[in-house]
Amino acid sequence: ATFSYFIVQALSVYTIMSISLMTCNVVFGEWVYMLKDIGLGMVMTFYMTRSQALPFLAKVRPTATLLGFRTVCTIGTQVLLNVAFFLGIRELLYAQPWYDRLNPIHDIHIASHMWMLRGDNYDGGLTAICCTVSLANVAYVNTYGGNFRRNICRNVGINVM
Repeated sequence: ATFSYFIVQALSVYTIMSISLMTCNVVFGEWVYMLKDIGLGMVMTFYMTRSQALPFLAKVRPTATLLGFRTVCTIGTQVLLNVAFFLGIRELLYAQPWYDRLNPIHDIHIASHMWMLRGDNYDGGLTAICCTVSLANVAYVNTYGGNFRRNICRNVGINVM
């Protein structure tokens, strides 16, 4: 579960961030990096490991082969869904009549060394929300249970988070 989580984090979050950076010159604020790495990376991973395996092993484990067909398809599907979710939500933002598209570097001339100010807009906030929601969903989904782990209802920590 944690292997899949970190691979999906690496691919999803940085794809979403790259899209925001290349299309709008927007990054999210430094507090989001701490939330993503500490709040989600450490805390959610801690609770993910508390799901515990079932007393008996299934014939095929979810990540029995790290680059097997099942693992790659699972990770690829989660990454594609996260990026599609971000692109869909971003189009909803762009469709709002009150939204004015802004490029922080060209329109208001924010200097490169003041990169943290480029996240102080709707695009930066939307990118941050999509990244944190997608990571929380991936952590939750990867601890469902089924044939491999105890039921997620028994994992109080991940349900509270």
